[in-house]
Amino acid sequence: NIIPYLQASNSTDFSVSGVVSALNAESLRLENTFQLPDLVTVGLGYFGMASFILIWQWGLLLNRHVAQEEENREEQANNNQEENENRERNEDEARREELQNLLQRAAENINNEM
Repeated sequence: NIIPYLQASNSTDFSVSGVVSALNAESLRLENTFQLPDLVTVGLGYFGMASFILIWQWGLLLNRHVAQEEENREEQANNNQEENENRERNEDEARREELQNLLQRAAENINNEM
Protein backbone atom coordinates (compact mmCIF):
# COMPACT_ATOMS: atom_id res chain seq x y z
CA ASN A 1 0.00 0.00 0.00
CA ILE A 2 1.15 3.49 -0.83
CA ILE A 3 -0.67 5.10 2.11
CA PRO A 4 -0.33 3.26 5.44
CA TYR A 5 -3.59 2.11 7.09
CA LEU A 6 -5.47 2.74 3.85
CA GLN A 7 -6.95 -0.39 2.33
CA ALA A 8 -8.97 -0.06 -0.84
CA SER A 9 -11.10 -2.86 -2.19
CA ASN A 10 -9.20 -2.50 -5.43
CA SER A 11 -5.48 -1.85 -4.92
CA THR A 12 -5.36 0.51 -7.93
CA ASP A 13 -8.46 2.53 -6.86
CA PHE A 14 -6.95 5.79 -5.69
CA SER A 15 -9.59 8.16 -7.05
CA VAL A 16 -10.86 10.92 -4.79
CA SER A 17 -14.04 9.00 -4.13
CA GLY A 18 -12.12 5.81 -3.35
CA VAL A 19 -9.68 7.54 -1.01
CA VAL A 20 -12.50 9.36 0.84
CA SER A 21 -14.46 6.13 1.23
CA ALA A 22 -11.39 4.27 2.46
CA LEU A 23 -10.52 7.03 4.95
CA ASN A 24 -14.07 7.08 6.27
CA ALA A 25 -14.17 3.29 6.56
CA GLU A 26 -10.84 3.19 8.41
CA SER A 27 -11.97 5.98 10.72
CA LEU A 28 -15.15 4.06 11.53
CA ARG A 29 -13.19 0.85 12.06
CA LEU A 30 -10.81 2.52 14.53
CA GLU A 31 -13.75 4.30 16.21
CA ASN A 32 -11.99 7.66 16.14
CA THR A 33 -13.74 10.56 17.83
CA PHE A 34 -12.85 12.90 14.98
CA GLN A 35 -14.05 11.36 11.72
CA LEU A 36 -14.01 12.56 8.13
CA PRO A 37 -17.50 14.18 8.18
CA ASP A 38 -16.39 16.11 11.28
CA LEU A 39 -13.29 17.29 9.43
CA VAL A 40 -15.44 18.46 6.51
CA THR A 41 -17.79 20.30 8.90
CA VAL A 42 -14.89 22.08 10.61
CA GLY A 43 -13.31 22.93 7.27
CA LEU A 44 -16.59 24.36 5.97
CA GLY A 45 -16.96 26.36 9.17
CA TYR A 46 -13.52 27.91 8.78
CA PHE A 47 -14.18 28.53 5.09
CA GLY A 48 -17.50 30.19 5.94
CA MET A 49 -15.91 32.45 8.55
CA ALA A 50 -13.06 33.42 6.23
CA SER A 51 -15.54 34.12 3.42
CA PHE A 52 -17.65 36.29 5.73
CA ILE A 53 -14.59 38.29 6.79
CA LEU A 54 -13.50 38.82 3.17
CA ILE A 55 -16.98 39.86 2.08
CA TRP A 56 -17.22 42.23 5.05
CA GLN A 57 -13.86 43.82 4.16
CA TRP A 58 -14.86 44.16 0.50
CA GLY A 59 -18.14 45.77 1.60
CA LEU A 60 -16.26 48.26 3.78
CA LEU A 61 -13.86 49.08 0.94
CA LEU A 62 -16.76 49.53 -1.48
CA ASN A 63 -18.57 51.75 1.02
CA ARG A 64 -15.45 53.87 1.51
CA HIS A 65 -14.96 54.12 -2.26
CA VAL A 66 -18.58 55.19 -2.84
CA ALA A 67 -18.37 57.78 -0.04
CA GLN A 68 -15.14 59.18 -1.53
CA GLU A 69 -16.72 59.39 -5.00
CA GLU A 70 -19.74 61.20 -3.59
CA GLU A 71 -17.49 63.62 -1.71
CA ASN A 72 -15.52 64.29 -4.92
CA ARG A 73 -18.75 64.92 -6.85
CA GLU A 74 -19.99 67.34 -4.19
CA GLU A 75 -16.64 69.16 -4.16
CA GLN A 76 -16.70 69.40 -7.97
CA ALA A 77 -20.28 70.76 -7.85
CA ASN A 78 -19.25 73.36 -5.26
CA ASN A 79 -16.25 74.37 -7.37
CA ASN A 80 -18.45 74.70 -10.46
CA GLN A 81 -20.95 76.79 -8.52
CA GLU A 82 -18.19 79.07 -7.22
CA GLU A 83 -16.77 79.43 -10.74
CA ASN A 84 -20.20 80.32 -12.10
CA GLU A 85 -20.76 82.88 -9.34
CA ASN A 86 -17.32 84.42 -9.97
CA ARG A 87 -17.95 84.59 -13.72
CA GLU A 88 -21.37 86.22 -13.17
CA ARG A 89 -19.82 88.69 -10.71
CA ASN A 90 -17.10 89.60 -13.24
CA GLU A 91 -19.68 90.00 -16.01
CA ASP A 92 -21.80 92.22 -13.74
CA GLU A 93 -18.77 94.38 -12.89
CA ALA A 94 -17.88 94.70 -16.59
CA ARG A 95 -21.48 95.78 -17.42
CA ARG A 96 -21.45 98.22 -14.53
CA GLU A 97 -18.21 99.77 -15.80
CA GLU A 98 -19.63 100.02 -19.34
CA LEU A 99 -22.75 101.71 -18.01
CA GLN A 100 -20.69 104.14 -15.91
CA ASN A 101 -18.57 105.01 -18.95
CA LEU A 102 -21.70 105.48 -21.04
CA LEU A 103 -23.25 107.71 -18.37
CA GLN A 104 -20.06 109.76 -18.09
CA ARG A 105 -19.94 110.29 -21.86
CA ALA A 106 -23.63 111.17 -21.88
CA ALA A 107 -23.08 113.65 -19.04
CA GLU A 108 -20.09 115.15 -20.88
CA ASN A 109 -22.14 115.47 -24.07
CA ILE A 110 -24.95 117.20 -22.17
CA ASN A 111 -22.47 119.55 -20.49
CA ASN A 112 -20.81 120.31 -23.85
CA GLU A 113 -24.15 121.15 -25.46
CA MET A 114 -25.04 123.64 -22.76
